[in-house]
Amino acid sequence: MCGIAGVLNINQKPVNQVDLKRMTDAIIHRGPESEGFWVSNNIGFGHRRLAIIDLSENGRQPMHFFNRYVITFNGEIYNYIELKQTLEQQGVLFFTNSDTEVLLALYHVYREKMLEFLDGMFAFSIWDSLEKVLFCARDRFGEKPFFYNYQPNNSFIFASEMKSLFAFGLQKNVNHEQVFNYLAYDLLDNPEKKSDTFFNSVNKLQPAHYIKITKDKFEVKKYWSLNTKIDASISFDSACVKVKELLTESVKKRLRSDVPIGTSLSGGLDSSTIVCLINSLNHNKEFQQNTFSARFNSPEFDEGKYINEIVNLTKTKSYQVYNTENTFLDNLDKIYFHHEVPIGGPSVICQWDVMKLAKENNTTVLLDGQGADEVFAGYLKYFWVYLSEIYCNDKTFYKSENEAVKLLHQKDYSVGFKRKTEIYAPFIKNLALMFLKSKNRANLYNGISSDLLAYKKNLPFKTFDSLNETLCYDTTVYGLEKLLKVGDRNSTAFSREVRCPFLSHKLVEYIFSLPASFKMNNGWTKYVLRKSFEDLLPLDITWRVDKKGYQPPYSDWLKNKKMIELINDAKEKLIKERIINKEINSWKMIDIYQLIK
Repeated sequence: MCGIAGVLNINQKPVNQVDLKRMTDAIIHRGPESEGFWVSNNIGFGHRRLAIIDLSENGRQPMHFFNRYVITFNGEIYNYIELKQTLEQQGVLFFTNSDTEVLLALYHVYREKMLEFLDGMFAFSIWDSLEKVLFCARDRFGEKPFFYNYQPNNSFIFASEMKSLFAFGLQKNVNHEQVFNYLAYDLLDNPEKKSDTFFNSVNKLQPAHYIKITKDKFEVKKYWSLNTKIDASISFDSACVKVKELLTESVKKRLRSDVPIGTSLSGGLDSSTIVCLINSLNHNKEFQQNTFSARFNSPEFDEGKYINEIVNLTKTKSYQVYNTENTFLDNLDKIYFHHEVPIGGPSVICQWDVMKLAKENNTTVLLDGQGADEVFAGYLKYFWVYLSEIYCNDKTFYKSENEAVKLLHQKDYSVGFKRKTEIYAPFIKNLALMFLKSKNRANLYNGISSDLLAYKKNLPFKTFDSLNETLCYDTTVYGLEKLLKVGDRNSTAFSREVRCPFLSHKLVEYIFSLPASFKMNNGWTKYVLRKSFEDLLPLDITWRVDKKGYQPPYSDWLKNKKMIELINDAKEKLIKERIINKEINSWKMIDIYQLIK
């Protein structure tokens, strides 16, 4: 895990290393161990290093290769050992033990097609001094960030965080359309303009995209898409075997490190699976597995029972921290400094404290369960589309599944009259949507200043007729990336690295080839995951019905005197700035107040 920055002056103006120094100083937390710079006329790279693979000086960046290529890289390539072996068989010579050098060699051999071979999280830029080409890429799901500003015929500036771009000298002008999207639609990203951010001067490179800049061309291109086509020939039993094999392989590769590794443990299915899987792989106790957990004093939010059950089963060394509203308030300025944009709710403090705990106990890398809910269908909301899908295909199966969901969750997700009408008379669906838009619009925009209402639009939400399409949207368009951003910023604030085994693209691609009934079945979410690892986990965790996650007792926190003062200050400021005209959702006011103050 590192911090990267760079400048390409297309107008041929020389790059000043002092500018690069300011950019990397702004993100020193991402790589506190060392800094590096490289400048050649109109191009320059900066780097902040947190050494994880190859701790020697050989692993420092910017790194050179063949006296032709230079790279600044943030992330991890988990299959770098296998890639290195393949390249060596092709005659490539290596001089370090780092995954960074493997990236350079891959680019030399395959150019942009190199991205097809990578299993990892990454954001990097490579300069080819012979062909005068700048190549930048971001990983498939957006685990690592990449922000940039491009001025045609002038300059291209990039960095791991927006604060680096502002340190370079870009204006910090708030994007009011994005503010409106958040206030009206709860959008922390714009699914219709994926490269937009909360600041007009800053764009982000979308996940699974690369940028290629030559003398005459600026190209942004998508290099990977998720295929949602079902393979009906796969049996459920074989799927369980394959899921176990793929996740095990993913965990093994994400345990590659030259520094201490631990695990985030929430007590839920996903993190418990990872902890137990690591324990099963660590047969001879080659290393002590440390787990880090957030706890709450409120019993209805606390996961301590399940956390301790996994800890006792696996004999891990457990570190636990209790979150309170005072913890959040005391760290408020730091949290917003690192996140840079609205955070969408106070739950970020849970992971924030977990990362702080990891730093205090000398654990640099943490494996995390992020991504499983979007890939395996872990949210109850997915029952709406799942039941609708099977209603269209098999009404007998729909009836049994619908009853199972009601019985298990005490909630009704039945296909009602409105949905049946949409199925049998699709044109009515559009009429109904138009009616709902006009009916709900007043509520959506209630309290938002008339100055922002110029950004009103058709509701930017999409609905799909199949579970796979819905999961694909949440995984690759809107949903998962915002959660990964939180994980990146919380971890890098404490110079830690988070790795997500559920986001091995091989595993994700396989899960999306499975029928919907493998993911949701008999009232259960993540059914194939539960069945695949039920022999490894305690039954009461494998077959947990409730799902808490890291959710603090926010309603109690709102009663705190300091929190009330913060909300009142936010309201006053936002009314004065003509962003709202009366009090609205408390958390949204805090978020936007922090953005503009």
